[in-house]
Amino acid sequence: MRLSLVPNPARDKVTIVYNLNGTSDADILIMDMYGNLVSRFNHVSPIGRIEVNTSQYGSGVYSVAAIRNRK
Repeated sequence: MRLSLVPNPARDKVTIVYNLNGTSDADILIMDMYGNLVSRFNHVSPIGRIEVNTSQYGSGVYSVAAIRNRK
């Protein structure tokens, strides 16, 4: 799996560009530096991009993760 964020650091918006290497059912999560879930994008396609409005996020460090859903 590959995730990249453009621009990094972000101010008002960020684009998450991802390739999940064929994983057909995954969620992409954004968490703050304490591990609290800030945003969740459910059932994303295996390859794509997500535009995220970050203007409401407070200053700080955030993590992005892709989680494969198990059936």
